[in-house]
Amino acid sequence: MKKQYALFLMLVGLLFSTIAQATSYKINLIVFKYTSPNTSAENWATVPTIPSFMNAISIGQSNPIEQDEISPLYTLLSEREAGLQFEASRLKTQTDRAYTILLHTAWIQPIGPISQTGKWVHVIAGKVYNDINAYEFNGFIRFSKNGFFNVDSKLYLTEPKSLLNINSNSNYIIVPIEDHRHTKINEINYID
Repeated sequence: MKKQYALFLMLVGLLFSTIAQATSYKINLIVFKYTSPNTSAENWATVPTIPSFMNAISIGQSNPIEQDEISPLYTLLSEREAGLQFEASRLKTQTDRAYTILLHTAWIQPIGPISQTGKWVHVIAGKVYNDINAYEFNGFIRFSKNGFFNVDSKLYLTEPKSLLNINSNSNYIIVPIEDHRHTKINEINYID
């Protein structure tokens, strides 16, 4: 049996569409992974420490949010209201079935200077690995504006090492992805 390699990929639909006020924007997010039989070319670092999410706003399928639990400035949208529907459909219908969507969501939030609106949004999705108290996808993302729209992300994909065909002292491999980038209104960003 061929071992599968799960590569975490995230499509951040930073389709900043202005909502009501000039400082509120709609964020569209698709988290997906690509599975490939090729594992030999990858080298994995030691297991990183996942940071605390205590002060972040939670978004994700595994942790439904009630509006009164988060700042009224951050509004989780329904699945029907999420953007990137065409992109999600394309990922689901790929003929090789190598893409798995872990999360497709959207929310409205204020975006301004980090000092004013730079709150981290905690995003969780995928399987729950109870033996290590971890989600398949766990991380946070922050949006700010200072002439450019900025996206900061600290993201982690956790996979059983048996899927990756690698030697490790741990039963799981945690793949970190940290990124900082500038983006524009109505631009789709791909973070991997």
